[in-house]
Amino acid sequence: IWLLITGFLIHGCVSPNSNNDQDPEGEDSTQVSPITWDRSTLSKVYNGTAFYPRITRLQDQTLMGVFESEGATLFTKSNDEGRTWSEPQEVAGRINGVNAAVPEVIQLQNGNIIVAYNTRPPQDNDDPNRRFGIKIKVSEDNGETWSEEKKIYEGGFTWNRGVWEPAMIQFPNEEINLFFANEHPYENKEDQEISMVRSQDNGETWSVPQTISYREGFRDGMPVPLILQDEKGIAVAIEDNGLYGNTFKPVIVWTSLEDKWSNMITGDSPNRWSALADKYEIGPNNYGGAPYLRQMPSGKTILSFQTNEGRSGDWTNSTMAVSIGDEEARNFSVLTKPFDVPEGRSAMWSSVFIKNDTTITAVTSTNAYSTTGQSEFYIIDGYISPNN
Repeated sequence: IWLLITGFLIHGCVSPNSNNDQDPEGEDSTQVSPITWDRSTLSKVYNGTAFYPRITRLQDQTLMGVFESEGATLFTKSNDEGRTWSEPQEVAGRINGVNAAVPEVIQLQNGNIIVAYNTRPPQDNDDPNRRFGIKIKVSEDNGETWSEEKKIYEGGFTWNRGVWEPAMIQFPNEEINLFFANEHPYENKEDQEISMVRSQDNGETWSVPQTISYREGFRDGMPVPLILQDEKGIAVAIEDNGLYGNTFKPVIVWTSLEDKWSNMITGDSPNRWSALADKYEIGPNNYGGAPYLRQMPSGKTILSFQTNEGRSGDWTNSTMAVSIGDEEARNFSVLTKPFDVPEGRSAMWSSVFIKNDTTITAVTSTNAYSTTGQSEFYIIDGYISPNN
């Protein structure tokens, strides 16, 4: 991404109690929804401003959430399956006007917790000492203390040379792969690729970046990787503005476990496909960005993204959509809308958390329920239909 994130100041409050599942054209779906969103579980995690919330389950079974707020990366925990949350604590703060933004969290097999984030200077920055970068902090004691930040990759200092949105996976052999959106190599273009770095020593050292996907003339962005069950390979959900139409669409890029990105995924590669099944493709001029990908114990994959399909206005009026796909991260179908978001408001920069065998949690930053228009950290549980 390369747009400044702001709140939308619109007065009034809305009811969270209506069902908002829709078909691709934005009308009420006549199909049985594959996900039933339980409005009684709708809750606000944090009272302050929040963007890019993510949740993971730690080895001690507590839930940890990370998010961006006021230029800092914060974390919070829940000991009761997300009903209540601790007062957020800082992982990484704003330094010299440079934000610690768009965090992601993983707990390694050795118990260490890594929070990755990108540093983001002001949009009008002209100071070469204030730069984009991919950085991590590590906790060896379940978040009680955090290491000094470690620089994984350094980008430029202007907003056409940024690096964005880190996300991580770890393999059984303990290798970590960290993916990020990277426009830094393209000084005289507006292109962007997905880059990946590897660590073989629990994040102590990292490889040089490898380009895993790039569509020339366009902007692959916002990667979220997933190791598919039953050795079906590695799928990465991205936003791709070169698939069709004139704006971003949710896309999967894929590699086998044997290949592991030895060949870059180009725009016309068979290992790049539209995430949505043909019947459920969004309109060519409608936006579908910021995807997030997870997998149920059953093998079914869960995709979320933000879209203005069926809504008035541009991408800033988007809401969160969630869809179920197959075991290969293909054929995502009926789009369900977890949050009741009126026109003029949004639910964006979202993610999904697999709570148990039949329950997922939609995680978003939304101003839909705010009396002041600020973006807030909300969650809601959804139950997967037995037929899915």
